[in-house]
Amino acid sequence: MIKQFIFSSLFFFIIQANVIYAQIAPKQESLLNGIESLIFINPDESLKIAMHLLEKENTSEEEIDDLNLLVAIAYKVKGEYGKSLEYLYKYNLNENQIISISNVKNIYLRAQILRKLLLERQATDYLNQLTIAKKNITDVFVKSYIEEVLRLEELYNESRDNYNKNIHFADQINQGEKVKFPTLILDYLIEFVKLDLENKQFDLARKKVDTILIFNEKNKNTIGYYNIEALLLLSKIDFYENNYLEALKQLEKALSFNDALKNKYIQDEIYDQEIVNYLALNDTFSFKNANVDFERIHSEVESLDQETTNIAYNLILEENNYKKNLKEAYYVRLFRIIGICTIVILFILFLFWYKNYQRNKSLLEIISYLKVTRKNLISNYKEKKEYSKKITIPQKTEEILLSKLQKFEKSSRFLNKDLSLAVLAGQFETNTKYLSEIINSNYNVNYNTYINKLRISYIVDKLKTDSNYLNYKISYLAESSGFSSHSSFATVFKSITGISPVKFIELLKEEKEKSVA
Repeated sequence: MIKQFIFSSLFFFIIQANVIYAQIAPKQESLLNGIESLIFINPDESLKIAMHLLEKENTSEEEIDDLNLLVAIAYKVKGEYGKSLEYLYKYNLNENQIISISNVKNIYLRAQILRKLLLERQATDYLNQLTIAKKNITDVFVKSYIEEVLRLEELYNESRDNYNKNIHFADQINQGEKVKFPTLILDYLIEFVKLDLENKQFDLARKKVDTILIFNEKNKNTIGYYNIEALLLLSKIDFYENNYLEALKQLEKALSFNDALKNKYIQDEIYDQEIVNYLALNDTFSFKNANVDFERIHSEVESLDQETTNIAYNLILEENNYKKNLKEAYYVRLFRIIGICTIVILFILFLFWYKNYQRNKSLLEIISYLKVTRKNLISNYKEKKEYSKKITIPQKTEEILLSKLQKFEKSSRFLNKDLSLAVLAGQFETNTKYLSEIINSNYNVNYNTYINKLRISYIVDKLKTDSNYLNYKISYLAESSGFSSHSSFATVFKSITGISPVKFIELLKEEKEKSVA
């Protein structure tokens, strides 16, 4: 009864939005925050309400933008990032169009989702839009939200690049100060907890998680999205502190609370953490059951992840083309009006076209690379059982190339980041077709997979034989093994070994501690 009363009251509250909307910005923000609170507890109910309002004929354009944002937030809470992005890109924004709180939240949410998809550069581009927009914003409330986003982002980047355990902006919640932008603070609190965990600062991590739980309890969001995130973080802390049974209790709570959200990413993380805890407890039976659940949901998440990434790139490309068309239309009109400046205008158009062409080309290259990576990840580098040669290579030539490959594998030349198939073929005094065919037919993998396996094998050997490597940052391990980025190294490492580099290092450390004892 109480739950129905709350939903009915909130529904009535939203219906009155047409009257409230004409009032000042803080009241508008209060309305949005009220709806967001329901979203984080029961996104499906929020979607029903928002969709109903979107279908109304007398809904204004501003209200439609706000409702699209609310729908996007609801889908984000459910882990359906592709649908969330589709609603966020219902209208195209640039730094000159960001004038309302909904515009700002739209840009922030785009950056947040793209970061979850490991599209860090695209996420940073949107945050940079907020930096530019801040200069033109006159609304005090909107400007303060942008400033808070940029402040927290700067703190996060500083601590991520050079970890600082003294950053505790969450103290304002502990001290009872009024939180102006609660969901924004909670988003970054979660990210700072993850940094604490990476740097083994478990006491600090637990303090921040307790802050999240206390804040949710005060605001009666006891089974909301942020509560689930807090429980997942607590389970990791308990795992690192060898409290495996406590960790499993937190995961059980999180799984039950997720019934209202139906978030597959959360399910995937819960089952993944259950597996490592059951392994630590030597509970084979529970491990097998959890592993069945994990493999089922993980396969779904991988497909969803790939689909969402493709959606993200398509939307970004469409937005770039939209902006490009606006610029071209502007210059065409200018060309018709000012005939005397024809040559100058054509030159400017060429510069803008070339700039956008390079940007779109870069995005397409990333898409191509990502598809290859995802495909390899899904197939888990399974080798083909049979291979039919595409070209004929003299037997003597094949023997020479195989001998050179064996010597190459014993060297460390594969750690060179710039080592391409063409470069290696040149070093072997052969052509790329021969070398590629030899690798495919004898190793049953392509050139990239061949090099990646050598690099991962190298770093695994270093981790096992040199204890100093166990204390290095993942970014250093990635660089020393020839990978261009932290994320690509982590992805390839997990695809080949079956576990992440962080977990692999933890297991090695535990093994060394046991051997010493």
